[in-house]
Amino acid sequence: MSKREGILNISETLFAVKGYNNVTTKRIAEESGCSELTIFRIFKTKEKLLEEVIERIMSKFPHFFQQVDDSFSDNMEETIRRVTELYLTMLFNNSTLFKIQLKLSEETGNNHFIITSRIYDLLNRKFSVLFQKYELSYPYEKFVRLLITSIHGNHVFYILDVINAPKYQLETLVDDITELMVSFFRSIS
Repeated sequence: MSKREGILNISETLFAVKGYNNVTTKRIAEESGCSELTIFRIFKTKEKLLEEVIERIMSKFPHFFQQVDDSFSDNMEETIRRVTELYLTMLFNNSTLFKIQLKLSEETGNNHFIITSRIYDLLNRKFSVLFQKYELSYPYEKFVRLLITSIHGNHVFYILDVINAPKYQLETLVDDITELMVSFFRSIS
């Protein structure tokens, strides 16, 4: 493993557990077996290190956004189920990114999550078309926000070990969120 990869691995873990502001480059250097100078030579700043950690995590799911885009059909229930399943699966498989972003939002008060912004834009674009097709006057943006909030809420319970969610429970969560969102959709139709 290269020095860069070692530093990224240690930083990813520390940022997810301790938070960005609570981790010093000195601590990263100690745990990586290198000097702070090496960190700054490779990454220039701690902020650039964080950016690279996040980009590296996001590169693990390059086809996620295309899969979500492709999951839309004229059937609202199928679409909700597929979007929920894809997003929850991605979050379950990449909890470190979500944890890092939760820590950052605690530290900065900024709830602007990189992954959430991208998925929110995509879902708004796609659901606007479906809402037009169904001739709904309810704001599709609110529907998307409710869907994302439901998915995130369930995922937060999972990563905080509020629920012990083995693999088979993913289906249960998908079913529950789908049922909630389909019921809501029917109430606004």
